[in-house]
Amino acid sequence: MGSHQDLAHEERMKRFLYTCNYHGAYITGNSERHICKFTSSLLFNWVETAPDDFFKILLAASEDPLLINRISLFYIAAEALLSPTLPIEIKLDVKKVVFKLMKSDGEFFDFIKYYTLLGPKKKQKITTSVRKMIVKFYQDKTPQEFLDCVTKQESYHGWSHKDLIKLCHYKTNNVLCEPVLKYVMFGAKHVPESGDAEMTPIIEHLKKIHELRTTEDVPRAVALVKELHANVDQINSKLNKNEEVWMAAIPEMSTREVLQCLYRFYKFGFLKAGSQFQSKVIEALTNSENIKKCNLHPVEVYIYLKFFEKGGKTMDPKLIEYLQKKDIREETLKKLTTPSEPKCKPVIQNINKCLKLSYDNVKPMGKKFMVTVDVTEKAEEMCFHNKRISFLEAAVTVIRFLTKVEKNVTVAVFKDSQINFVDVSKSHSAIEKLQEHKATYILPTAPIDWARNKKKQIDVFINFMGCNWLTDVPTEVKEKMDKLPEALSKYTKKLKSPDTRVVKFFLGGPSASYAENSKNILAIAGFTADVPRLLEAFCRGQFC
Repeated sequence: MGSHQDLAHEERMKRFLYTCNYHGAYITGNSERHICKFTSSLLFNWVETAPDDFFKILLAASEDPLLINRISLFYIAAEALLSPTLPIEIKLDVKKVVFKLMKSDGEFFDFIKYYTLLGPKKKQKITTSVRKMIVKFYQDKTPQEFLDCVTKQESYHGWSHKDLIKLCHYKTNNVLCEPVLKYVMFGAKHVPESGDAEMTPIIEHLKKIHELRTTEDVPRAVALVKELHANVDQINSKLNKNEEVWMAAIPEMSTREVLQCLYRFYKFGFLKAGSQFQSKVIEALTNSENIKKCNLHPVEVYIYLKFFEKGGKTMDPKLIEYLQKKDIREETLKKLTTPSEPKCKPVIQNINKCLKLSYDNVKPMGKKFMVTVDVTEKAEEMCFHNKRISFLEAAVTVIRFLTKVEKNVTVAVFKDSQINFVDVSKSHSAIEKLQEHKATYILPTAPIDWARNKKKQIDVFINFMGCNWLTDVPTEVKEKMDKLPEALSKYTKKLKSPDTRVVKFFLGGPSASYAENSKNILAIAGFTADVPRLLEAFCRGQFC
């Protein structure tokens, strides 16, 4: 199994697109904090010799629903345009491809963000060629599309529509777009009072959007939300805690957005038993069409369920440390750090119903899986970037998902240098079943060695491991044990199975996530809503 340096350029590019780096590791949380500079690994010399392959990979990844970080597409496009070595012909094609990649207006601003961040600091950040792209972005829109574009979101990443329009000196050649342009540049006061039959609806829409953004009158805001099908970002921020306004906005929200807002609704006091608001929420959570539309994953729904059940986001440890230094009374500190767990049985029941419905969004991979779990003391830690879910809860969630969707799943626990098999068919007792087994250390190669010795065909090995597992391994065992790439290489040669893959979950943190840089081995640090789709993409062979 060679290092990442032995990977083909195409494979390295795919690895970057799906994980935001080329090490074969994915660190949960803000991907921009861990993004690796594309050109440091995948030199644009290859793009120069194989531009068609480059663009084909970009466009294929853009259409893949399993791509979790679409920002990587625009990061690469920005780097390509800034590359001093790429010929102008390829750069012209990059500009065209940027528009093919875009699934929303916000993604064009992603491109602008990375282009300005990666470009020279002292020189002019927006070149003439990019200004032409900005003109095209606005000019290609119909009057209605232009109207929706500038009113749904005024700015992204610190760049507003007004900023871009001023930069490129954009002037519309469509008379119906003129009032929209005036609205962006000078505000609602400069929008004409009236126009012809075609222009009047546009003018009225602009005035109503402005009213919605500024009014503090709740009945009027509710009426405008319903009429304009507005989202919560278009409402006056002073009404952010108003129950009637939120109730009007719920039908315009995706099921994912409703799930993400549930604990906020509870904190605001909206989820009263038998209330109309609770009924609206339940209706949104159990709408099978909307669940399918936003492609919710069962593991993702489980994460939202636990976040709601266990009292939302945990307090930042650094803030707790700061408060302790301030000599705050113990009772006050306890109150601040103790989560307020919702007592909303109907909502929790319907999140579970949403979870069941979300299984319709998942198609079997048709692979043979072997999942092995660390049951040493390290299994008691909470997940990195998800302190409301424990190590074992996360492992069991993935196991439960796989056993429900796939036909061939073997479950085991690490038992020092060996493994023990576990029957988790009764999912309600799965954690207890795992906890019945104890171990003092683990060997990540043990499942692979077992499968090789038994000549057992496995397509994907999944190991749930503590971050510092190596510290517990006895010295004499360390000296004899194989590294994971070596064990995988022996297995693939003996069983003639070159496509067998290994996924290492380091749920406690990223400290061990760069242990290997080998083909067909992926390390995942932490546990967030993105993880199940990334896991599926890797298992399906979308990247290696």
